[in-house]
Amino acid sequence: MMLVSAFNTPDIWECKWQAVKPHGHPAEKPVDLIKKIIGVCELESGTLVLDPFMGSGTTGVAAVECGLDFIGIEYDDHWFSVAEARIRNQDEKSVVISRQSEIKAMSEEVVVEEGA
Repeated sequence: MMLVSAFNTPDIWECKWQAVKPHGHPAEKPVDLIKKIIGVCELESGTLVLDPFMGSGTTGVAAVECGLDFIGIEYDDHWFSVAEARIRNQDEKSVVISRQSEIKAMSEEVVVEEGA
């Protein structure tokens, strides 16, 4: 991957794109495109990347490949499962993923503690 800095970033980037999305998500992006975006940001190893609309997990895959930590949020259980499998396939040891129901339960506990 060619490193791109914020100071010499071209207006138009070229990357391979498939008409049929490899994981089937309608808004799926190529991992190489997300890696280029991460490269422009010049993030240090271990920096946390947040994707609040994770979809099929492309940003998570790119973040893990670039040595970054990742938090992804996805409402749809099907796409959550797809993203979980893709990200765990990249680095099973460092990825912790929680389902929406687990997050909701944790947030309800926080509300109860605040109201006590």
